[in-house]
Amino acid sequence: MIFAAGPWTAKLVRDLGIPLVVTRQVLGWVQPNDPAPFARDRFACWAIEQPDGSLYYGAPLNNFEPGLKIAHHKPGRVTDPDHVSRELTLADENSIHRIVADFLPGAAGAVNEMRVCLYTNSPDSHFIIGEHPADPRILLACGFSGHGFKFASVIGEVMADLATTGKTKLPIEFLSPKRFGI
Repeated sequence: MIFAAGPWTAKLVRDLGIPLVVTRQVLGWVQPNDPAPFARDRFACWAIEQPDGSLYYGAPLNNFEPGLKIAHHKPGRVTDPDHVSRELTLADENSIHRIVADFLPGAAGAVNEMRVCLYTNSPDSHFIIGEHPADPRILLACGFSGHGFKFASVIGEVMADLATTGKTKLPIEFLSPKRFGI
């Protein structure tokens, strides 16, 4: 069985023995007053590391998103996935404006859209991929700490390999649940 329950993993796999912390994250999209410099043919995906190790990041204007993407990759407020507040606040909007003002002042403009998502944070912020410590028939894919979606295709390949052959040629040992001493 492949178990990939995202932010519900800790609730559903109580015997895992690895603390997973779910946090509320806000993403925003702004409409620059002058959009030309932020078009995808002129502006790249970007990330700016902060002194605390977090990242401000985003993506250029394109045809499939509601503006210039702005976000902060850092665990947000701890929440319960069944009771997360999806209501957006003035503080959420101000955090998007603050990133733009501090790092992309030329992108100043209205916030077109904001969304709340969830991070499932592992203790070391790395994926947890491998056999459940109590039952090797259960395969885990969890604790993606906000960046698992970028690796969905390779995670799918790894999980298919493990489920069908019991091994994979890809180097996943460092992602094993065993690294937590369980």
